[in-house]
Amino acid sequence: LLTKLSDLADISSPGDAVVALITEDSPGGELVANAIDNDSSTKYLNFTGKDNNPSGLSISTGGGIVKGLALTSANDAPERDPATYTLSGSNDGSSWTDIASGNVPAFGSRYQRQAWAIDNSASYSDYKLIFNTTATSNGCCMQVAEVELLGTKSASAPAISVVRNADGSLTVSFDGTLQTAPTVNGPWTDVDAASPVNWSKDQAAGFARSKN
Repeated sequence: LLTKLSDLADISSPGDAVVALITEDSPGGELVANAIDNDSSTKYLNFTGKDNNPSGLSISTGGGIVKGLALTSANDAPERDPATYTLSGSNDGSSWTDIASGNVPAFGSRYQRQAWAIDNSASYSDYKLIFNTTATSNGCCMQVAEVELLGTKSASAPAISVVRNADGSLTVSFDGTLQTAPTVNGPWTDVDAASPVNWSKDQAAGFARSKN
């Protein structure tokens, strides 16, 4: 691969929408948001990953091309380290495309960062990272201190603004294409309308974003 890891940046940021996979089963202080908080002293632990069962996370980013991955091992119990992975991407939070899979480089110590390049040229706004197995099948869990999606960010997202009118309705002005979803993690659906769009006060609650 021609990709230089040193040329890539983490396209995820603390505060991005992140969801535990396959199910969320974590202690209160070791939730999935810790995986992207840029703090290796915290960790994401998921009991779902015990006995080599798959676990992982999905991250909604500002969009970008992921050309590498980096993981940092957590504080204890090396048998819980991720050992194999599958990365997939989506632009609507519903339809997913496999990007890469394989072995996670073995960790030689705690708080060690392992990074590797992957072959990908497609841009996605949402990424799903599944850890299929851990270093040793164990009766506890999977754990990881940090997850980095290494790549290049997309151009700045098109502008969107929402104004509440006196009658309680909303006026949504946007560049590009307007998308709506029932949850912050999708699935996202294109709105077939030009800016601005007016929504009545009885409009069902949801989320909106604009895309290029």
